[in-house]
Amino acid sequence: MRKAVYYAAFAAILIPPLFTIPVTAGLTPSEISVSTAMPEFKPGLPQNLNALGAFEGVMAPAGLKKYGWQAEVVFFSNTFSGLPALSFSGRRGGHGFMLLGEYSKLPRIREEGNFLRSAGVPVRIASKETYISDPNGTSTSTYTYDEVSAFRTNTALLALFYYRGVYESGFAQAGLLAGVPFAWHRYKVAAVLDDGQPFDESGSALGVGAAAGVAATFGSTAVRHKGLVCSVFLIYSKLWFGGGGGEVARHLQSRLSGLRFGFSAGWRFSSY
Repeated sequence: MRKAVYYAAFAAILIPPLFTIPVTAGLTPSEISVSTAMPEFKPGLPQNLNALGAFEGVMAPAGLKKYGWQAEVVFFSNTFSGLPALSFSGRRGGHGFMLLGEYSKLPRIREEGNFLRSAGVPVRIASKETYISDPNGTSTSTYTYDEVSAFRTNTALLALFYYRGVYESGFAQAGLLAGVPFAWHRYKVAAVLDDGQPFDESGSALGVGAAAGVAATFGSTAVRHKGLVCSVFLIYSKLWFGGGGGEVARHLQSRLSGLRFGFSAGWRFSSY
């Protein structure tokens, strides 16, 4: 009898069970989880995601928004005879910056002799007669001119502005500008005085100032937009120059302060 029990135990170890009976350890049927097949995943189609600001069916998260860059050529109302200014700006939301640089014939003086006389330089006014022939005979005509042989003035300006947006629509942006301009001005004047003595003066000076204004840009503000834009600017600048200089220098440099109107054309290459 004892040998039969030993043989039965040995067979139970060597022969694997034919089937396994699950053990629930006393769990109720409601507590036993049953796996089910996952429903079929259907991604949203681009044509169904046409919300405002979406591009090709993708809405850019606000946290991933990058700067919108613009490069423009700016023409100011008082520098049509000189080189245009260059503007590079970046905006993110309602904040941004603008870097404006130019080198032009500033200030723009129309009546050089009158300007020098207002600066205390008595430029001589000369007269000249010309002969005019016509069928009735010969006549003379007299005209006057200022004896100014050289009048050159150039200014390099570099201004860094902070931009604060105040309005935005689908095709326009407007904001306020506040910045600090830096200027390098040089000039050369040569003329003849009333007493016949020559007058020759030249010089250069560095200046710094403060500026404020408004800017409006027209062009699509859609996400991932690249294309042409145009802007208008109205900027008031006040510059202070250090160092010495004559009366002519002070008069020229004072003309660099004031209100300027400009318009521009350029390219926007903002993207997400």
